[in-house]
Amino acid sequence: NSVTFIGDWTFADCTSLKSIKLSDNLTTIDHDAFNGCSVLTKIEIPHKVELIKENAFENCPKLNTIICYGETPQVETDLGLDVSTCLLKVPSIFYDDYKNHEYWGNFVNIETIDVTYYKIEALANDNVMGNVIGGKYYWPGDTVRLEAVAYNGYEFKQWSDGSTENPRVFVAEKDVV
Repeated sequence: NSVTFIGDWTFADCTSLKSIKLSDNLTTIDHDAFNGCSVLTKIEIPHKVELIKENAFENCPKLNTIICYGETPQVETDLGLDVSTCLLKVPSIFYDDYKNHEYWGNFVNIETIDVTYYKIEALANDNVMGNVIGGKYYWPGDTVRLEAVAYNGYEFKQWSDGSTENPRVFVAEKDVV
């Protein structure tokens, strides 16, 4: 689980790789990382992946299922996939984001999967005085960091539960809205 980056050509031409579930801490898949994996049929992309570079899956003719567990990863140009035949499975809460995405929206077959996410949201009591940075959807066990930012002439006093910790860091265990 310590792998955060898959470099360019890392698994290129690996003819024995049929299916892979990538490290939960992975954030980037570099260009041509799986190029030429001729028997690869399925890949599971974890929720923290933010960027997949071009041709990451070029020349993978049997790749017919991609499961993305997170929000829509940024894609550099083209991944080298046949979007007319490859099935893309995504969390139901992000389905519209994938469907409307410049690249992911080209997939003919997009299905939803049930994945537990927690919605963490914090808002300033008065947007004239400041704002809060950090709210979004979090995977169970993710570290959440919320920061109250006071504008000029104002200061942060406390959160609505009385805590004065700022930034506030905790583990996502439930919805907080």
